[in-house]
Amino acid sequence: MNPVENIMDLEKKMTANGYWYANSKKDLRMLVLAIANQGLIYVEEMDTKKNLLSVMTKKGIPLCKLQKAEERLR
Repeated sequence: MNPVENIMDLEKKMTANGYWYANSKKDLRMLVLAIANQGLIYVEEMDTKKNLLSVMTKKGIPLCKLQKAEERLR
């Protein structure tokens, strides 16, 4: 798991690796709250072939999933 301190860094990594939010409005709200309350979130390694990646809190509580961009288009 890789720590992420802000949404801009997360979105740069997501775009570069072909991932995006499964549910943009809900996921963004949860991530902003988690970063505000805890200072950072954790994301699975993005250089894998997985279709879904977990985003979690420091304690390992799942916040949302990121999915491969081509999966969203189907």
